[in-house]
Amino acid sequence: MQSAVPDPAEVHVVRRNLRWEVRVNGIARPMIDWLCTKERAIEHAIERAHEVDATLVVIEANDWTIEDIIRVERASGRYALVA
Repeated sequence: MQSAVPDPAEVHVVRRNLRWEVRVNGIARPMIDWLCTKERAIEHAIERAHEVDATLVVIEANDWTIEDIIRVERASGRYALVA
């Protein structure tokens, strides 16, 4: 029986093969999630976190240890009508 509550998504920024990679639940999209700079990888990871409704972005060091964790603010879901 499946639970009604989905498992939380995990977004990781990792250094692999001289590039930075963004993974969601352990999977990176080929060529899309490979980035040259750490700063751009973090920006992209935050964008992906919003897409998959994740609350944290984990940044891993070269030795697979956790370097930093960024809490991602969720959108309120409320929108204002601007005239």
